Amino acid sequence: MFVALVLRSVVHIVPEYQRLAVFSLGRFEKIAGPGVVLALPPPMQSVVAIDLRESAVEVPRVKVTRGDGASVSVAVRISQRIVDPEAAVLKTANPATALRQAAEDAGAYLQFDDFVFRRAETEEDLRETLNVIAAQWGAEVTKVAIREIG
Repeated sequence: MFVALVLRSVVHIVPEYQRLAVFSLGRFEKIAGPGVVLALPPPMQSVVAIDLRESAVEVPRVKVTRGDGASVSVAVRISQRIVDPEAAVLKTANPATALRQAAEDAGAYLQFDDFVFRRAETEEDLRETLNVIAAQWGAEVTKVAIREIG
């Protein structure tokens, strides 16, 4: 029984869509996977799984300014994926939360008329802006969709 528990903490089967960040005594060592990855049992080594698949981040309240100066909320859905697992695990605690905050901040520089009359161009501009920011923590923004204007 004890041997089975030790083996379970040492042998990791990593699927194609994941990578493992391996830490030795708290220091980053490497990104491993996919396939069979061997790691010493904790506390000698610890592992963090990183999902490389595309995921959606909902941003319910991006505040934009109308022509009369009033603020309007716009809901946005952002699709992202991790392209640099090392940066994703070392440079941000949660890439989705960081992306949500970046979208809220970027919305402050946009005008309401852009969301209404230049929707496709605004989505692409916002995607490019967020992609530059997300690259810092190893993510790529693949799509931005304006969901609701309210």
